[in-house]
Amino acid sequence: MRRISLLSLIGLLTVSFVFSTNSPVKAVAKTIYVGNTPYSTNKGLTFCGETNTKGCIDSISIDGNALTPSTNYATSDYFVGGGVYSTPCRFLETTTTSCEAPYMMVYPRGGPIAAPTGAQVISEVTINFRRQPGDDPTARVGALISNGAVKSFTPAAPGLRDVATIVVAPTMTYNGRGIGASCQGWAPAIDLCDIPEKANSANANQVVVFLLPGFRNSIVPPDELVDGCVKDLANSCVVNIFDPSSLGGWMDTDASIFGLSSTDRLTGAAQLKIAGPHFQLDQTEEVSRTANPCPNIPSICGSRTGEWGYTVNTIVKNTEPILNLSMFRAFIPSAYLMNSFGLTPGQVNATTLPVRRTTTESSTIPNTTYTPVEGGVRIDTTGIGFSVPTISMSRVLTVKKGAKVSATTLIKAAGLSQAKKFGPITVGTSKKKGISKLGKNYRFAKKNTVTLSLKYKSNATSPITTRTLQVIVK
Repeated sequence: MRRISLLSLIGLLTVSFVFSTNSPVKAVAKTIYVGNTPYSTNKGLTFCGETNTKGCIDSISIDGNALTPSTNYATSDYFVGGGVYSTPCRFLETTTTSCEAPYMMVYPRGGPIAAPTGAQVISEVTINFRRQPGDDPTARVGALISNGAVKSFTPAAPGLRDVATIVVAPTMTYNGRGIGASCQGWAPAIDLCDIPEKANSANANQVVVFLLPGFRNSIVPPDELVDGCVKDLANSCVVNIFDPSSLGGWMDTDASIFGLSSTDRLTGAAQLKIAGPHFQLDQTEEVSRTANPCPNIPSICGSRTGEWGYTVNTIVKNTEPILNLSMFRAFIPSAYLMNSFGLTPGQVNATTLPVRRTTTESSTIPNTTYTPVEGGVRIDTTGIGFSVPTISMSRVLTVKKGAKVSATTLIKAAGLSQAKKFGPITVGTSKKKGISKLGKNYRFAKKNTVTLSLKYKSNATSPITTRTLQVIVK
């Protein structure tokens, strides 16, 4: 066993404000059983009913079939496990309140294995989830992380709608057995998860969704604690401070485990930890199949060969272990993109917002595409290995030598526009690096790559915080 292979990935998200068009519901009777994790912060994952009308599952459909809730796991067709976790949170300039974070893992009762035998097969899952009651801004289902391929996500918020709709399809996910319920899908303490070097199971019949009120505000360090609290396994003492412009944002991955999104306090890069085995399952080929012998006397068995199963012998086809390469996708709404990086969708590319894969020995750029779409930008990254890399995304500003650059441009690029309301933002200069101030502008006199320091407050009473911005002078 090895300590987790994790990716510190991009928790950048996007928005889709239209309801998805799903296939018509078929008249096929199927049932689903709800199971809950034992965490003390779990308020209970349930279907909505006469006495339970908020913070609950409104409905679940699989491949167009509306599922009926069942109280009997043994006879149900599908299983949904997880919980509705209570966690302290707020938006900028609001007081701390309690948010609900629904987590749901959906698979057939027969199990989520890659080639199920006698089990229901999942192609697409549609979940309608009712947000928690109240008009507080955080009483919303505003962002989505999924261990599966997101097809659409419609958020819910006060004054907008009460029911969020999530449509997700399974992906092939390689993982390990026996690592504990807290290290499957969403891991509240991902650093404590042990993942095998080689996968010993694979899922292609399961989806995982984790819903949040939003994603971290780019100007707030990710470690604010509730007074008098000590961090625990479920992080119930950490205050998540969200950016309302991330409403409707989502990201997905085929890694087996993911954590909570965060923001790097120094660079402002959005991140998400993920983990998985370094190698996939071996590829095998059947070489022989022998009928098991009759367990009874010959006169009873007669010629009924094969009725007692077969013994199958296989060989491993691959001569070397197969690397487990992961992917992630992010769809970033325009408002969140501007708040965090000072960019419009058309300005996003590998130069302005690079994705990097970094280890202790090297740094590489994974295969990434940037596609402007209606309401934001889609970012797709593939070929991510699990050799404990860090995948991060933060703004790089390119300027011409001798050009004057306004303080506003620098502040936007560093994702600090919202911090101006809390006091002045100081931009560091350096004669040695060729950076000087001219009135309200800054001049870069030398062709080089510099790291600019900006000092700001994340609220009116907080101490000074430093944010860095990489500037390339050509």
